[in-house]
Amino acid sequence: MGKIVVCPNCKFKFDIGYGRAFACRGCLSSAIESCGMAKCPKCGNEFPIQSGAAWENDYRKNLSR
Repeated sequence: MGKIVVCPNCKFKFDIGYGRAFACRGCLSSAIESCGMAKCPKCGNEFPIQSGAAWENDYRKNLSR
């Protein structure tokens, strides 16, 4: 399993690879691993991806909801 992100708009949890394969289809930046954005496959919201400790802390907070 890859990196799991949570959409800040609809709270949908998805694997970043899944999001890039479906929601980012057609975007040239989606093929670049260092793209700093994610697009929710459920609602279409595009948002920046956090990395490192900030991402881990947010992920744990979202799991406890």
